[in-house]
Amino acid sequence: MSSASALGLVGPYEEGSEPWHMYQARLEQYFVANDVTEEAKKRAILLSSCGKKVFHLAFSLLSPAQPSAKSYTEICETLKSHFEPEESEIVHRYRFYTRNRREGEGVADFVADLRDQARDCKFGDSLTSMLRDRLVLGINNDSAQRRLLAEPDLTLAKALKLALAHESAAKGCQLVSGASKPDPVSQESVSIVKQQQKSSSTRRCFRCLSTKHLANKCPFATQKCYKCSKTGHTAAACKSQSKDDRREALQMQDGEEKDSCEEETAHSLYQLSGKRVSKVPPITTTVRINGRPVVMEVDTGASVSLVSSKTYRTVLNSQPALQPASMQLRTYSGEKVPIEGCICVAVEAAEAPPKSLSLLMVAGCGSDLLGRDWLSELRLDWRSIKQVAAAPEVSPGLQQLLDKYSDFFSPELGKYNGPPVSLNMKPDAQPRFMEARNLPFALKDKVESQLNREIEQGILVPVQHSEYASPVVPVLKSDGSVRVCADFKQTVNPNVEPDSYPLPRIEELFAKLTGGRLFTKLDLSQAYMQLPLDEASQTRLPFGVSPAVGIFQRRMDCLLQGITSTACFIDDLIITGKDDSSHLNSLEQVLEKLSQSGLRCKLEKCQFMQTSVSYLGHRIDADGLHPIKDKVEAIVSAPAPKDATQLRSFLGMVNYYGKFLPNLSQVLAPLHLLLREQHRWNWGAAQNAAFEKCKALLSSAPVLAHFDPSEDLLLECDASPYGLGAVISHRIDGAVRPVAFASRTLHDAEKNYSQLEKEALAVVFAVKKFNAYLFGHPFLLVSEHKPLLGLLAENKAVPALASGRIQRWALLLSGYNYRMVHRAGASLLCADALSRLPLPDKPATVPKLAELVMLMDHLDDGPVTAAQIRGLTRRDPTLARALHFTQIGWPERVSDDLLPYSKRAAELSVQDGCLLWGARVVVPVGARAALLQVLHQGHAGASRMKTLARGYFWWPGLDSEIENLAKACSDCQELQNAPAPSPMLSWPWPDRPWSRVHIDYAGPVSGKMLLVVVDAHSKWLDVHVVTSATSAVTIQKLRSSFATHGLPDVLVSDNGPNLVSEEMSDFLRKNGIQHVRVAPYHPASNGLAEPAVQTLKRSLEKQREGSLEDKVARFLLSYRVTPHATTGVAPCELLMGRRLCTLLDRARPDLGARVQRKQSQQKEHHDCKARFRTFETGDAVLAKDFGANGGRWKPARVVGAAGPASYLCGFDGDDRVVRRHVDHVRGGPEQPRPTGAGVTDGATDAKAAPEPEAAMPAVDEPPNLAAPGDPEIDGSLRRSSRVRRPPERLSYG
Repeated sequence: MSSASALGLVGPYEEGSEPWHMYQARLEQYFVANDVTEEAKKRAILLSSCGKKVFHLAFSLLSPAQPSAKSYTEICETLKSHFEPEESEIVHRYRFYTRNRREGEGVADFVADLRDQARDCKFGDSLTSMLRDRLVLGINNDSAQRRLLAEPDLTLAKALKLALAHESAAKGCQLVSGASKPDPVSQESVSIVKQQQKSSSTRRCFRCLSTKHLANKCPFATQKCYKCSKTGHTAAACKSQSKDDRREALQMQDGEEKDSCEEETAHSLYQLSGKRVSKVPPITTTVRINGRPVVMEVDTGASVSLVSSKTYRTVLNSQPALQPASMQLRTYSGEKVPIEGCICVAVEAAEAPPKSLSLLMVAGCGSDLLGRDWLSELRLDWRSIKQVAAAPEVSPGLQQLLDKYSDFFSPELGKYNGPPVSLNMKPDAQPRFMEARNLPFALKDKVESQLNREIEQGILVPVQHSEYASPVVPVLKSDGSVRVCADFKQTVNPNVEPDSYPLPRIEELFAKLTGGRLFTKLDLSQAYMQLPLDEASQTRLPFGVSPAVGIFQRRMDCLLQGITSTACFIDDLIITGKDDSSHLNSLEQVLEKLSQSGLRCKLEKCQFMQTSVSYLGHRIDADGLHPIKDKVEAIVSAPAPKDATQLRSFLGMVNYYGKFLPNLSQVLAPLHLLLREQHRWNWGAAQNAAFEKCKALLSSAPVLAHFDPSEDLLLECDASPYGLGAVISHRIDGAVRPVAFASRTLHDAEKNYSQLEKEALAVVFAVKKFNAYLFGHPFLLVSEHKPLLGLLAENKAVPALASGRIQRWALLLSGYNYRMVHRAGASLLCADALSRLPLPDKPATVPKLAELVMLMDHLDDGPVTAAQIRGLTRRDPTLARALHFTQIGWPERVSDDLLPYSKRAAELSVQDGCLLWGARVVVPVGARAALLQVLHQGHAGASRMKTLARGYFWWPGLDSEIENLAKACSDCQELQNAPAPSPMLSWPWPDRPWSRVHIDYAGPVSGKMLLVVVDAHSKWLDVHVVTSATSAVTIQKLRSSFATHGLPDVLVSDNGPNLVSEEMSDFLRKNGIQHVRVAPYHPASNGLAEPAVQTLKRSLEKQREGSLEDKVARFLLSYRVTPHATTGVAPCELLMGRRLCTLLDRARPDLGARVQRKQSQQKEHHDCKARFRTFETGDAVLAKDFGANGGRWKPARVVGAAGPASYLCGFDGDDRVVRRHVDHVRGGPEQPRPTGAGVTDGATDAKAAPEPEAAMPAVDEPPNLAAPGDPEIDGSLRRSSRVRRPPERLSYG
């Protein structure tokens, strides 16, 4: 074979790159590919391919023999013994047992290496269990290991499948969320276990020149140097000595440390603890990078500016492309920061022109840092960033209290140690168990971790059974963690007894604060969750349960009872005093009570000894109570209308409160001019003066009402395309009077919300703005958007498929006592006007839904990116209209192609130009085929593909398309499971035995086959043992059965060759038997033979003794006499009409034996007085004549014997011959006999004769006992030929 035509390439062997046995295996495959079978050719290829170094080694190892003198196998064994010397089995197993998965190593690679190492361990049959154990114990991942250990009946295949799935999910979550390890510098506390690592650093402690620790851990930090007498270093590290002395000291120090630790140096980090310091928020500023606003943290300690990979993807849209970066970054503590690349961007700050600056991109989702390189180029507005002012001085008395009750301000969740809370259910309560909702895949791990954390903290308790179940609604926090909430609207709240404890009136609370000079506000941390429930509930009081407000208020009033200058409204506490001493005294009493009760407080949200605070919608200071200007700011600062639509909304609001405004028509006259058709829009001084006059009237005392919790509360909300408006009012004497107004402008991102989300945002904005008035009080919530009632109504569950925003807002509203109603927009004039003339205030940033961000990031890494979906959505005529209607509102009637979307209008939202249904992306037509292929790339079934798709995307008809895709896949259809079995069809029951028989072969059993024949009527079973199952043998055995039971009408069999042969067909046809063959490969169709075969096999397996024929005979006898389960009758009775006798019948009493025994007793009793008599033919006898003589004795002569005990007698003088029993015949007088013949006296000389078999009754006429064809009976008299001697008689003298 020429080298040009050779297949494959082996190459020289390189020691260290692969083991020898792998190289030899590759060489063997080369031989197979090129059909090399000769030993000489194998040897030549090995020696010519192994390389110069290996050739010389083989030459040396085989010396003095030449390599050409050795076979290929001998050369390979010699080289293998050199490169892979045989090691002890114990060593191989030790390597296997100590093999753990390395960092970054995949599960599949880890298992493959385990299999390779197990090759020489000789585990035998226990190999799979050893591989399973090593996989579980060495996987080096806590969550995966817990998952594997919790699995019952874990096998290697199952463990590998679960481990691979866990690894894939972890990679997917990291890819989706961009999660990275937390920055150790940003942690408030450090708790690191002692670890050992190779000492590769040359950093030394400048105090003692040691490399074992840094200067901050040096034990000589307080020692005095004996050379310079200064504190903080040793003489060896003293800088006053010469360079030679320092070099010698370094060498000595290195020698001592090398001797003490030759291989490793232990770097020990211990927990840093100390007095808790409140977290200081970072200093941030907003700059525009490539025209996009980015909030960055100003960090003068960072030499360069950088952004996270999350910001690069989500804000900068991965533009421009990354370039490699040559520098390395490290944190303050020395950890290396992974750099993914560098980009050049245009940066704008304040009003300065943009500058082109470089920016690093690092992995993770941490803070974006504005470093010194940008600070030196940009001119920032430092006054707007941070105004430096002197820190407020804390009084010594307050500091002592904070130090004394530092545990009260600890971040741990508190637990009230008083009586637990009981939730009393209504007597007619109907428990409701709601199904769990599907969670986005990106949130499942986080929700599971949070649930486990709350279980460890004792907040939740696992139970096996519960009558109530509320669905979980996860809410993502800004730090990426999850808050697990529950929706109690339709489960607990309708069935729990309300708590009627009254909330304190605002007048009562403010009366307690009269005369106060300084004020302190305390905010309890997760207030409700600090109250434990009773043993029946075994958990904490959750947020959203309707009686929680009254329960918590009662507990707080009981705790704070008797403390002066203190007010509490649910979880908001305020303390004051006439002077500092009384203030601190009241504060200490409050802290003492709360601390002893086990409660905890948020230090960050507390305010201590302030001159003025806002509390329950009012500003409080030493001068008293003041209304907050925010109440009327939405009116006073409202911008002037810019068009007729805005003006009409404003005039509608003014007219709504017209009854409270004097001379309104004169004031509004200049504004009405602008609404005339012939008048051009011209906003002049007159209009502006009228507008300002109207605002002053609306904010005046005659219009506004003071808040009174005893009056009905009305909250009206509305949203326009660019603003939000809300007004809270009282209904007094039938008239609605406003209490406060609120409005704001929508953020640019909020303007992209769907109209439904804008209206919901208006509700949430109003509730948050007027929280002081609304929380704890019932109120009527009014909205003009009717679909909101299906999402946010007080009796509606949090919708599972609504967007994440709607779900969070619904949970927020569940803590309030409200009733939601719908009213037409024409009746919400005030809220409508405020939304169309909003204040310019708007949030600096709008938090993006983390679950949607993760979803869009996941799509960016897939075959169809979010940008492609955004572009295809705009070009899709149906989706473009659905997107448009989602943003501005849906009309009442839509075309048929939009019906699937209009039905889900309440659950549609817009994110980055893509239409979403809940958390699923609505995919346009152009991207559907690619996503379907991704779904089916693992050839998953339709159900699994539907489940996976429901976590990511949707379009109308998705389920049917997935089903069609699964059906169209030829590979899937070839390996498809069998369909559900068809309904059972029973064979008709024949009306007579042996009409239809079923046959089948069983075996081989003990080297023989068993022909089973079953009668369909009686279930009779014939079994024939044969050595071969040919057609001839089958016919022979069937003839045997047919000879016994007759020919059947129908014979049923399968399609075996011996049963469908031409020979068998001829046999059945000649005997007039119809042959019915069942469907191929469907044994169940032969419904009688198959069960009989299985029954026969089981019986033969259970029998231990006897030959096969004996076992079959025992089985058949037992089977035939046992009542059948179908007929309830034994087969022998239905076929033969009788039962077969078995050993069981021997135990029954025998009636025949009893009768025979009685007859014997009767005979014995009868024969005790009887005499046996016999007569010969011709004897003269006396016989009874039962004719005219009436049974008298009459002379007769014996004509012949008629039976064992009867004779034929002829009367003298009469021609009659009658049959008489021996009892009716007796000997007559002696008559002369012929010569040579003696006459026997029947009375005295009767001959001995054999005992008759049975006495026969006498009849008048003898029966004809002779059968046709039998020889005639000789009726002549027979005489005895023996010599008779007269008896010797005794005489008396």
